[in-house]
Amino acid sequence: MVTLSEAIWVGLRGTGVRCCCLSPGPVDTPYFDNNQIDRPPKWAMQSAEAVARAGLRGYERNDCHVLPFLPFRLLAWSTRLAPRALAARLGGWYAAPRNR
Repeated sequence: MVTLSEAIWVGLRGTGVRCCCLSPGPVDTPYFDNNQIDRPPKWAMQSAEAVARAGLRGYERNDCHVLPFLPFRLLAWSTRLAPRALAARLGGWYAAPRNR
């Protein structure tokens, strides 16, 4: 999604139309409970309001990609150092339903 958004962002430059990819990381919402997914610790999540504010700021600045939460940003950047297959497996493991 990020690569597609970057390509669209480049293609739209100068047209007055914007494309901004928002990668929020874990957000403190009922999503985890409703989908029976283990909830990350409170310190590892941010509020939906904070994510929305960061996304709107990024859109207003015409940013290509917004990663609003520093711990998640560092984790996301670290995947660039890992082989893609390993990063995909770790992401799949984290997103897998547990305790159903």
